[in-house]
Amino acid sequence: AFSEAERDAHYLRGLLPPAMASQELQEKKLMHSLRQYTVPLHRYIAMMDLQERNERLFYKLLIDNVEELLPVVYTPVVGEACQKYGSIYRRPQGLYI
Repeated sequence: AFSEAERDAHYLRGLLPPAMASQELQEKKLMHSLRQYTVPLHRYIAMMDLQERNERLFYKLLIDNVEELLPVVYTPVVGEACQKYGSIYRRPQGLYI
């Protein structure tokens, strides 16, 4: 999210949604959304989509919810994602621990 000053400095007015959501609010909304998925692979896909869109928020979410989300983006769910790679292909990425 860009502050009002950043929006003005980088001429972003009209290019971004007018309302700003704090990182904490975005994190809360995303966790609520992720918890709605009953299939772990769907959570994985949602997390990978987030990583492509907003890497900073992706890692903030992961750090603040390690026990809940690390199994989604790493073992065991990533194994299933590898098996189904052809049907859920995303751009190549890695996670370094």
